[in-house]
Formats: sequence, C-alpha cells, structure tokens
Amino acid sequence: MNKEEVSVFDLVFSVLHRWWVVALFTIVFFVGSFVYTKTMITPVYTAKGSLYISAYDSGLALRTDYNDMLYAQELVKNYVEILTSNTFFKSVSAESGLDYTFKEIASMVSVSSLNETEVLVVKCTHPNPEHAAIIVETVLNNAQAEVARVVSGGSVKIIDHPEIPTATSAPNTRRNVTIFSLLGFILGAALVIIIELLDDRVKESVTLREKFNYPVLAELPMFDIEQASQKN
Repeated sequence: MNKEEVSVFDLVFSVLHRWWVVALFTIVFFVGSFVYTKTMITPVYTAKGSLYISAYDSGLALRTDYNDMLYAQELVKNYVEILTSNTFFKSVSAESGLDYTFKEIASMVSVSSLNETEVLVVKCTHPNPEHAAIIVETVLNNAQAEVARVVSGGSVKIIDHPEIPTATSAPNTRRNVTIFSLLGFILGAALVIIIELLDDRVKESVTLREKFNYPVLAELPMFDIEQASQKN
C-alpha cells in the first residue's frame, strides 16, 4: 500500500481484514480486567447519614426568616471543617468502640453539603459494612456536642441514621470491564493500523505503475493449489 495514498477506507479494511487481532486484544483486556477486579481489589461498602444545620440555638425561639437561612448556608463550610477536624475524629475514635485510630477514621469519613443546602451528608467507606454504619452513627451522635463546643448559637439535628449497606460501592466491575474492553479494542485496532502504515510492500500492479511509471508487462495469476493438484 502506498503510504502517501492511504485512505480511511483502506485503514478500515485493514482492521476488518485482521479482525482477529482486534478481537484477541479485546478478549484479553476483558478477561484481565474482570479477574483483576474480582481478585485484586478489595470490595468496600459505604454507609451514610445526614444532618441539618441550624443557625440558632435549640433553646431559643425558632426563627425561619431568610437571613437565618443565608447565615446557615454560610456556616456550612465551617461545620464541615469542625466535623472533619482531628479533635472531632479523636472523640469518634474513642466512642465508636472500634479499634481504629483517628487518622484511619479520617481517611474513611467524608462530610459534605447536599446540593449547597444546609443538609450535611456523612459517609463512611470501609470493607466491613457494619463498621461503616457504626462510624457514621458515632459521627452523627457526637456532632451536636462538637458544634456546640465550637460555634456559639449553632446546632445540628440528625435527619437520617445510617443503615448497614448490603451492596458494595466499589469496585464497579461492569464499568471496569467495559472501559478496559474498549481500551483493548482501540489498542488492537491501532496496532493493525500501525502495521499497515509501516508495510511498504507493493500489493497491486496499479501501485507499481504509479510509483515507478513503468508499464506492467505481465502478472502472475493466483492459483488455488488444491484445485490445481486435483486437475493434474
């Protein structure tokens, strides 16, 4: 194939002609990603609960005007910092009844605002689903005291308590297999295209005439060896 005149059609034809290379790469990556996901990656579970931020002390009269709502939203970042501090995680570690350091708990727990509202979502990801639920419950139960200790006039209320998760949150086997199978397909097709582009052999008489500007006097026809032997 003349490299100067390679067309998209030629490349597509080359990939289809060597379909087995693409299929082999796809199958290898499919099987490899499945086996790796199932045997090498530890499955984890995520338990979650939620808190509601209040911009007033629970002992005061309830106020729900617009300014209080804005104030509560401004406090969200501060509350997240408070509930993810080392001091707070040390109390969670001590009261959870589990043998985890505060640094280990900090690596498991995340606290974030739900769609920029006054609702905080507390999540814990761990290979043991029961431990994940216990840690989240401990965070929720200790959040009010920690907020009251740091913020004057602020409080939080528990909305949802955690449930023991039954389904893993990671790894996502289907997603991993799909991504790596697609990657294998692309690499297989790329290899075929590279081989075709590097192949400078003359495969057609037309290419020979165009490249050297010499007439072709004769061509050797293609023979089927089996049919020729049968005729003889």
